[in-house]
This record gives sequence, C-alpha cells and structure tokens, in this order.
Amino acid sequence: MNVAIVYEDLEMGKRASRVCHSVGHELGAAGELNQELWNFQLLDVAEIQEQAILATARADLIVVATHGYEELPLEVLLWIEGWVDKRNNRPGTLVALFDELNPPADARAATQSYLQYVARRGGLNFLTPTSPTMQAQREWAFERVAAARADPPNVLQGISHE
Repeated sequence: MNVAIVYEDLEMGKRASRVCHSVGHELGAAGELNQELWNFQLLDVAEIQEQAILATARADLIVVATHGYEELPLEVLLWIEGWVDKRNNRPGTLVALFDELNPPADARAATQSYLQYVARRGGLNFLTPTSPTMQAQREWAFERVAAARADPPNVLQGISHE
C-alpha cells in the first residue's frame, strides 16, 4: 500500500506515521506499507513539491496531519492542487488528521471542509478521526481489505464520503 503523508511538525508527523502503521498492522500489511513523508515547509521547495505531487497521485492512502490552529499554508494548497487532478479518479482515501487534544476551531473546520471537497473532487474516500463514523468506516474498510487482498490498489475503495 502506497501512503503519502504531509505533516505540520514532527509531533504530527510521528502521529500520522503511527496511525498508518497501526492501520497496516490491522490489515496484516505492516511490512507492505510504502510511506513517503513531507513536512509542510519542505513543500515550499519546487523539486520536493513535484516529487510529493507525483507520489501522492499514485498513493492509496493520503494523510494530511495538522494541529488545525491555522488554515493550511500555501505550499500545502499548491501540493493538493498539483495531485488531485493527476489521480484521474484513482481509488484511494484522504485522511485529515488533527491534533486530538485541541477543540475544534474555525481554521480546523475550514481545513476539514476543504479536504472533504478535495476528496469529492478527486474521487477519494474521506476519513477523519473526529468523525463519529470513523470507527465504523475503519472496521468496514478492514473487512473489505481482507476480502480484496489480491487487489492492493483498491483496498479502501467504496468507503462512503462524509
């Protein structure tokens, strides 16, 4: 499973990586995870942003990990706009991972709404741990993966959008 992670800082990067490893472990695919990670600030470098765009265009799982205090920075928005249309509606899932210790704020709500829009636009499933349906969706996704292990690129296809 190809995983693309962009993260605000080291804390959120570690959390996103742990979540992906946990998901991989639950799926029995921990050794099969191909994670690529980029810090928000690195996406300001054109060459790195282009590499991240290409990798994300072919990722099965895309994670945006942010504290949610502020709206996403310009370099992250440019990265998103760079890969969303290149996916050509390829199946996958976009996960918005927020700092779980912070209450929802306007910036967090705006970011979540934007990422939901991006997911719809790109034909991606959308998940966020703050959603009351996240656990049910994860369990359903794990069942689908177990039934579809022979077709790794489509492992999370069909999870309903929020």
